[in-house]
Amino acid sequence: MASRKYMNARYVSHEYDDETSQYDPKGKWCPGGEYYSRRFKCRVPKGLVGKLDELWTWIENHQEDDIWEDA
Repeated sequence: MASRKYMNARYVSHEYDDETSQYDPKGKWCPGGEYYSRRFKCRVPKGLVGKLDELWTWIENHQEDDIWEDA
C-alpha cells in the first residue's frame, strides 16, 4: 500500500504492464512473446495523467518512494 503522502486527492492510481524477471513471483509467462510480464500499480500526480513522457519520468524519479500499490 502506498504511503499516506500519496493517498490524498492530488494523486490517482495508475496501472501498467511491464516486462519482469522469471523469478518475480507475480510475473506471468507471455506465450508467443517469450517474456514474463507483471501488472504494476502506483500513485501518480493527477496533473501527469495523459502526459506519458512526464509520467514515466516522474515514476522513474520516485521508484524508491512508497508510491506502489498491490496490483
